[in-house]
Amino acid sequence: MKIFSLTNFRRLTKNTNWCCALFFAILLGFGFAWNQLVGVGRGGGPTATNSLDRTVLKIDGIPVSQLEYERAAQALGQTAAPGPPFVQAQVAAIAQLVQNTALQELAKKYHVQVTSTDVDRYIDQLRVQAGQQKASDSAWENFLEQNMGTTLADLRRQLAKSPQLLAQALINYFKRHQHITLQDAQNQYAQVNLLTVFVPIGNSPLSPAKPGQKPLTDTEAQKLANELLAKAKAGADQKALAKTDPRVRVVQTGFRSEYSQVPGMMGDNSPFGVLGYGKDFDAAVHATPVNGFTPVIKTNGLFSGYIFAKVLARKTVLPKNFNASQAVADLQTQKAQQELQTELLQLINNAKIQVVDPDKQPYVDAYLLQQLQQKQLMAQLGQPTSGPAPTKAELDALQQKENADFEALLKRNPNDPTAALMVAQDIEQNKLYAKGVTPAQQQAYRQQLIQLYQTALNNYEDRDLRFKLADLYAAQKDFTDARKQYELIAKYLAEDPPYNSTTDQQYIGYYQRLANAFSALGLPEEAKKMQQQLAQIQQQLARDKVKEAAANKSASPLQSSVTLPPGGKASVPLSTKSEASKP
Repeated sequence: MKIFSLTNFRRLTKNTNWCCALFFAILLGFGFAWNQLVGVGRGGGPTATNSLDRTVLKIDGIPVSQLEYERAAQALGQTAAPGPPFVQAQVAAIAQLVQNTALQELAKKYHVQVTSTDVDRYIDQLRVQAGQQKASDSAWENFLEQNMGTTLADLRRQLAKSPQLLAQALINYFKRHQHITLQDAQNQYAQVNLLTVFVPIGNSPLSPAKPGQKPLTDTEAQKLANELLAKAKAGADQKALAKTDPRVRVVQTGFRSEYSQVPGMMGDNSPFGVLGYGKDFDAAVHATPVNGFTPVIKTNGLFSGYIFAKVLARKTVLPKNFNASQAVADLQTQKAQQELQTELLQLINNAKIQVVDPDKQPYVDAYLLQQLQQKQLMAQLGQPTSGPAPTKAELDALQQKENADFEALLKRNPNDPTAALMVAQDIEQNKLYAKGVTPAQQQAYRQQLIQLYQTALNNYEDRDLRFKLADLYAAQKDFTDARKQYELIAKYLAEDPPYNSTTDQQYIGYYQRLANAFSALGLPEEAKKMQQQLAQIQQQLARDKVKEAAANKSASPLQSSVTLPPGGKASVPLSTKSEASKP
């Protein structure tokens, strides 16, 4: 039996019930896959129970056990297919573990912990979600043991350490230390009308230099912006300043929200600032009275340059349902969330990861590479970063280390499908067609790819990967093995037929590809069979399109349906009548 296949997935999804909803509520909320404590390991393989307590990582010196690692990995990507999807799931798990550690460190710093009241409140919510709110306590405990594989005592212990509840406890702590006034709450609805003057650094997409015109350097842009500000303060027409240099952009914004992009949301937490030019510009606007000018500010948004503005007017437009006490409370929550996020990001960015289990090393490499790539992107967008932006050489070096560590992982675990696919990806992208590679070396690489693809396919089924394997065999003149692979694809297609117009179109492509492949191998009878299958699905496609069009046309306005693989429907009535209108 294949460990991972579409057919098995479809079969499992037929048996989904409300208990799964409760499971995923816990899983997503706390990062724990409770009913699979010894589930999948690397690429889907089993993990020995007696090894769950061993330390695999240390984050800022705090040990992470195999059990903790697998809980995070399962919660965030248990069913991820081997290869890049599985790597990304591991990266997400490591990111979650780093964040959880940061939460623990922050809670220790502020002497914050989850209280028994917090735990009781959340358990009550779980009982409601499970439909057990009216059940007796003993019935609820039996339910947990039978359906979730845990006792109420164990559930309470896990919740007391859960990152979600710890984060909420920290938010409550920060809220108690927020001093929000009614004016602060009303400011969330304040609007400002600006006349901005922007001078770009380099050839900005916002204000591109004309052909033959030299883009401005940082020093030149700052100097020009200061000269224009002096002219504006002296009474020059701001809108005419653009005529002094075609690279200068003058815009009257009209009334825009000054403190928050969307009232009630954390718009002021955007790295681009509320007004789009960075938080320094936002602060300058806040401090400038009507008819006054901001100083020249270096932008910290999507476009690099220098900007100043004249504040033309201000107004505050409170909603009709504005509730002063609620608005103050909401802003307290927003500011507390922002404070938590800021402190967490600082700890996350400075986290030190020590790899104890070498099999986790390539995944930690991938996590660190993603962190550097995000840092580079922020720097390119002109956003502040901790320390200098990484260079291309640094990124390339870490990518090469990740590739080498996957090769080492494959040597230790020759049947690891993810390691096999990641090594194959490195060969395809960086080695097979690299400059200076000889035909003999390419032949060797193709032979290695065949072995790697076969290793992966021994553990899970992937149609596109099997096509790649078959095509490689054909390219290597191994027509016997190529035929075997194409026949396997045809067999699996027949076992898992299409079920709607979308999958019909996919299968038409598959059968056309198989027909061409068998024809190229000199197997006209097999090619003919594939053409016949193709013709049948083309007819099925026409029928399915008619059925789907008719279903869409005749759909009642009081009912909608969701199509579920492999074709079942779950109908949800949507009443448009009030209770009072019923007979």
